[in-house]
Amino acid sequence: MSRKRGKRVREELPEYQVESVVTHRVLPNGRREFLLKWENFSSASNTWEPEEHLQCEKLLRDYWKRKEDDREEEEEEEEETMKNYGDLPFKEKNDENDEDGCDLGYTLEKIVGVTEDDNGERNFLVKWKEENSTEFVPTSKMNVQFPQAVIAFYEAKLSFATEDKK
Repeated sequence: MSRKRGKRVREELPEYQVESVVTHRVLPNGRREFLLKWENFSSASNTWEPEEHLQCEKLLRDYWKRKEDDREEEEEEEEETMKNYGDLPFKEKNDENDEDGCDLGYTLEKIVGVTEDDNGERNFLVKWKEENSTEFVPTSKMNVQFPQAVIAFYEAKLSFATEDKK
């Protein structure tokens, strides 16, 4: 601040314009912050700003719409994958001791999906190259025998904020 004729005068700070909302995060205290891309600045200048400081309602609406569209697109892709493999016969296990493709040394073709059973145990729906069917295999078994395929499956399901290329 500077003085002018005995009065304090507030210096005008430049006003920065938000170009886009890149992503958001929720802090442990429950407070939400948004990563903002600023007009006329590279992505290296992006900053995290608390929600209560934002004055860009339209950009926030666009961001949430984009997030919803991305989620719907992922669901459609998942449904399409399940349709493609849903026509295959499903190999039922009659007994807990029944061998699955892991036990038989089969070659994994694809992890189709993941689900949770009534007991809270997660299972992968898998397609083996040696079988013309799909079956559920416990994630614990798949994590040991096919760790790279499990990682690739989960990585394909993740979405990250991408930086603008300038």
